[in-house]
Amino acid sequence: MGQSVPTTGVDTETGKALALGATLYFSRVNANGGMNVEAINHQIRDDGNHTKRTIANNQELIDKQNAIALVSFYGTNNTSELIKSKTLERVNIALIGVHSSADIIRNHPYIFHTHARFC
Repeated sequence: MGQSVPTTGVDTETGKALALGATLYFSRVNANGGMNVEAINHQIRDDGNHTKRTIANNQELIDKQNAIALVSFYGTNNTSELIKSKTLERVNIALIGVHSSADIIRNHPYIFHTHARFC
């Protein structure tokens, strides 16, 4: 599982919290036998909330770390750039959980939101 979040910069607290939440969840799954008896390898990359770093991180996570899904991203701009890059469609990979409620990313077929829609 690949994750690109700001672990440095002005959004550090939120990025580290998202990374910790995913880490705790995957650790629990692994402690209970993993997924289909395989441990989940959770790879975190710091993007500092910069769109170019987010795109580069995703390329590295997918191409070099063989991520099968992307999880718990931070920010509308970073997610919008990921959509524009067509990375998700190109490699047929899902993004599960985005820390953003912007309508621009709401209806993408490869993005699965994990929080209720804001009214």
